[in-house]
Amino acid sequence: MRWIKRIPSNVLVGFFLIQVCMFPSSFALDPHKAISQYSRTNWGTDEGLPQIAVQCITQTRDGYIWLGTREGIVRFDGVKFTVFDRSNTQGINHNSIQSLLQTADGSLWAGTEDGLTRIVGGRFVTFTKADGLLSNNVFGLYEDAQQNLWIATNGGGLNILKDGKFKAFTTKDGLVNNYVTSVTGGKDGTIYFGTNAGLVKYAHGSFTTYSTANGLADNDVRSVYVDPNNILWAGTNSGLCQLKNGKWTIFTTKDGLVNNRVRSICTDRDGNLWIGTYGGGLSRMWGTTFSSTTAYDRLIDAFVSSLCEDIEGNLWVGTSGGGVNCFSDGKFTVFGEKEGLVQDNTRGVYEARDGSVWVGSDSHGFTRFKNGSLTVYVPTQAIANFGSRTFCEGPDGSFWTGTYGGGLCRFKDGTWSTLTTKDGLAHDKILCVFMAKDTTLWIGTRGGGVSALKNGKFKNTTANDGLANDIVRMILQTNDGSVWMGTDNGLNRFRDGKLTNYTTKDGLSYNIIYSLFEDEDKTLWIGTYGGGLNRYKDDRFTALTTKEGMYDNAVFGILEDKQKDLWLTCNRGIYRVSEKELNDCADGKIKTVHCTVFGTADGLRSAKCNGSGQPAGARTKDGKLWFPTMKGVAIIDPTKLVQSKLSPPVFIEQAIFEKQKVQIDSLIQIGPGNGDLEVHYTALSYAAPQRVNFKYMLTGFDKDWIDAGTRRVAYYTKIPPGNYTFKVIACNNDGVWNMKGATLRLNLAAYFYQTNWFRGLMILLVILIGFGAYRLRVWQLLENEKELKKRVDESLAKIKILDGLIPICASCKKIRNDKGYWSQLEEYINEHSEATFSHGVCPECAEKLYGGYLAKMKKQQEGTAS
Repeated sequence: MRWIKRIPSNVLVGFFLIQVCMFPSSFALDPHKAISQYSRTNWGTDEGLPQIAVQCITQTRDGYIWLGTREGIVRFDGVKFTVFDRSNTQGINHNSIQSLLQTADGSLWAGTEDGLTRIVGGRFVTFTKADGLLSNNVFGLYEDAQQNLWIATNGGGLNILKDGKFKAFTTKDGLVNNYVTSVTGGKDGTIYFGTNAGLVKYAHGSFTTYSTANGLADNDVRSVYVDPNNILWAGTNSGLCQLKNGKWTIFTTKDGLVNNRVRSICTDRDGNLWIGTYGGGLSRMWGTTFSSTTAYDRLIDAFVSSLCEDIEGNLWVGTSGGGVNCFSDGKFTVFGEKEGLVQDNTRGVYEARDGSVWVGSDSHGFTRFKNGSLTVYVPTQAIANFGSRTFCEGPDGSFWTGTYGGGLCRFKDGTWSTLTTKDGLAHDKILCVFMAKDTTLWIGTRGGGVSALKNGKFKNTTANDGLANDIVRMILQTNDGSVWMGTDNGLNRFRDGKLTNYTTKDGLSYNIIYSLFEDEDKTLWIGTYGGGLNRYKDDRFTALTTKEGMYDNAVFGILEDKQKDLWLTCNRGIYRVSEKELNDCADGKIKTVHCTVFGTADGLRSAKCNGSGQPAGARTKDGKLWFPTMKGVAIIDPTKLVQSKLSPPVFIEQAIFEKQKVQIDSLIQIGPGNGDLEVHYTALSYAAPQRVNFKYMLTGFDKDWIDAGTRRVAYYTKIPPGNYTFKVIACNNDGVWNMKGATLRLNLAAYFYQTNWFRGLMILLVILIGFGAYRLRVWQLLENEKELKKRVDESLAKIKILDGLIPICASCKKIRNDKGYWSQLEEYINEHSEATFSHGVCPECAEKLYGGYLAKMKKQQEGTAS
């Protein structure tokens, strides 16, 4: 295999690489980075913008970003756009917003195509020619130290608003032209105006005009800006002009400016001068060096109309056809094809002994970083589809790289040579290479098992020889001399000529092994594709998965930093976890671990990391960590991580009770209802707004804080009437909390049947009803007692008569009753007792009454028997 050496055409790549390696990432927008290496987020109509032309941008002191579009004024919190236009806001005359400015009194002013609109306390008021404006078409706004508002108009000249009154400056007063495009001021009180007939300076009550005759590049001045050093900058159609010490300097495309038609200018806190051009994109000037980004690079649209730096150091870029962009300095620095890398889809990363770093690609060679420069190595056209995925260095200075289909390549003494299956290699698709202490080169292949190259000869081991699987993804030699091999069906250990297999039957959580790492304590960590991270210690495997707090169950690469934290890669990003926490969790001392996750918000161009090609990351001698991703190699210095100390401002934006919006006030009085409440809140942090987290509590109802995560609305149902205070707090992506938060006092009125007096009345009524029921029951019991007593007395009386002297006839045995009548004995007893009678004949009476008949019957029975 022949390799072609190629130097990237971007001459700035080496410069930026040197700076990235030398300087800490402590800038808002680090000028040592290429613009393409900043994190960028774009918002358009799909994300909620009413229109894609963003003509002006400002940040008010409360933290909100305000955008002027052709379809209204937009307030933005990083997640949601709130649009104010003629259809929903009284007081707006025109939806096309051309300039925005917040003045010292807190008012937000908007220059529109039909008047000047003032926004204060949620109220919109528009001033027009009828109020003293020279023209209703307002281009630019500026407030001076005396709080005079300067207003640049289209064709009318210049207005000053002071103490509620408009003052006019036109050509009649010495202005060179009434078409005033922009206005700004210097620290000395000088006011500058851009016109289509030159740049005008107003000082000490008189006008001075600068034109091409005085050194200006073009008389059509579209933007003016005074930087913190009181240097004047002017954007024209023929370049960028600088007025310093009374001398004009012109910068054009010849000096590196991306386009000569300059529309917007601003500086950031790190001294970068940003220039928005019409048709070329965005340029940055640092010192005397220009770098740029265009629509084909990092911008959605090349027509840059507005620029603004926010309080966190992010740069907002408004475009004429691509919405709004936010550039921020992520924690990672990424090198991809734009910076000279051979391919965005990077694979294995390896640091050589000379400090050079080798980065593999998926299908097209590799890149070497050395001494601040990039060198690209690509194979010949015949085998251009082969990527170098893995690297290692031999003790003799030879450098080895495994390709995906082209075999094993060796670079020594400036010459490349190739070994393939024809030379005894197990397979030409190589996933990993490793140089052992005894100078044996181990080669893991995809489908051919493992090859060991020693003294120029290959020895191959496959599944038929006891290898766990013929796909070998990772090889590592530990301090005890063991050679470990991660395969697609378990883990192999080669020691003293013996091969041992470990699978889920032996305690592994998953059989597909992607990564291996031995820490300083000689503990072996095993990264699997779906079973999380495994610790092998004291001949025992312990799994740590998402159940134990791990961010993902796939572990493609494992690196250890100087702070003894492990950095792990997966399909969803990079995450860091304390090695001590991992051991404590594995030992049962704690139940879960805490992971810090890094993604696109931290500077990664893609959260998907690569593990097919080992090692899937490298820690270089300077402590930096290198990770291969689908969109470039990402570099981070864990010792230089800077956390934002700005806690995000928190606001309650809306309250909805019973599906009806209520007016936000210091105390919200709400009528009776079912107690259904929604509270919409936000917090302003634009570096990573999607990672802002919230907690809220409704005192008087909630017993503790509710962890809402990133959700920006609180829901309540069936809140009883009463007085409550809703409080919400938030933290930024670095975990800095605003504990003061925002509060909302609520008074929920009650229906009459929910009031205390009604409850008291009901209680009294219940008491009275209960007392009445009690009295009734007592009366019933007393009456029952009386009736029972009467019956008992009567019964007792009757029983006494039977027990006493009973008059009976001595002859017929009749008894005289209480009324004096004579009754049969059984009749009397029936009336005076509960006894009943049955009738029969005693033997004496039977003999007396039926003696003869009975004797006859007896004789007949005796004769029959004989």
